[in-house]
Amino acid sequence: MRILHTADWHFGKTLEGRDRLPEQEQFVEELCDICEREKVDWVLMAGDVYQTVNPSAMAEDLFYYSMDRLAANGKRGVVVISGNHDNPDRLVAASPLAHRHGIVLIGRPHEDIVWTSSQNADRVQIVEAGPS
Repeated sequence: MRILHTADWHFGKTLEGRDRLPEQEQFVEELCDICEREKVDWVLMAGDVYQTVNPSAMAEDLFYYSMDRLAANGKRGVVVISGNHDNPDRLVAASPLAHRHGIVLIGRPHEDIVWTSSQNADRVQIVEAGPS
């Protein structure tokens, strides 16, 4: 089983007033290419999806696009854990839809145990989603 770990995307971040979404879009494409080339079974995104707890619509759009691409029509499992820059409730709001595509969104530590799988990998159990 191949797992790719990533974190700290900070979608919506600007640098000295410059919008960074174009380079963040390029990052997503490169990440998806790596997942395809390396035949990654699972992607673990460990927090700080966004730069702020109230991201722009464009930043959210990029996140949903990236989840769709990474999940590859359910062929690859994706787990996203909120970070200190993310609004945990906002992050998990799309969970019912995301779960149908093999995407697990975890907002807070100690949420219920999550079972999920992808088409290319065995069933995986996430027992703990944060510090004890």
